[in-house]
Amino acid sequence: KGIIEDIKKMASALGALFVPVLLILVLAGLIAGIVSSAFGIFFAGDESGENPRILRDVVLEINQEYTDNIEDIKLCEPHDELIVSGYQASWPEVLSIYAVYVTTAEGATDVVHLTDDNVETLRSIFWYMNSISYGTEEVEETELVPDLDDDGNQKNDANGNLMYIEQTVDKTVLEITIEHLSAYDAAINYCFTDEQWAELDELLDVSNASLWSEVLRGADEDSDYRREGDARTNPPEGARRARVDCRRPAGLGHHG
Repeated sequence: KGIIEDIKKMASALGALFVPVLLILVLAGLIAGIVSSAFGIFFAGDESGENPRILRDVVLEINQEYTDNIEDIKLCEPHDELIVSGYQASWPEVLSIYAVYVTTAEGATDVVHLTDDNVETLRSIFWYMNSISYGTEEVEETELVPDLDDDGNQKNDANGNLMYIEQTVDKTVLEITIEHLSAYDAAINYCFTDEQWAELDELLDVSNASLWSEVLRGADEDSDYRREGDARTNPPEGARRARVDCRRPAGLGHHG
């Protein structure tokens, strides 16, 4: 966030008529450093060319794939009742893991350009941080049903009120469970270094909320399965000291 503020200050300085060439060079180097770092995620996307692709469109595309997956389960699993629990990881957390990993891991590249490889890596990280499971259960329920006469008409009591009787029915309940990893869980599993942890913390700092809003342009609110409000989580105690079997997102290593 300090780098972002420096850029804003230098940009204001360029408004002067006589700007030293050295200052321009420093500014250019600073911008180049931002673009090649994880902070390049805030400038991701190329709206020029024959096939423009911006980050918001990619997020919407993956959100749709996620929703379609859940809808397919609903359609393919016969059920009488549906229970959906849980919510997906927030997009700033997914994108922060993606940005840090892609710009610092082996085979690193920038995240400004949404190449097919970069999009595939982002998709892989999203699906690693979000999982969907489901199952069905047969249950017996007692419900009130109309009490019918031999002609199929509902009976009335002495006061003219419609009559009902209790009946046990078998129902199939479909339960879909949505689970997610926080950015910090994912960082542990990807075995982030101290430097990577520091960049992750910077990207997810609350002061960058407006930058995330600008780059996502509401795409993070498009899913029906997101958590309401701020989904940023705090790192678990001792997270940086944890060591597990490290994972490698699909697609990484195919760049450049």
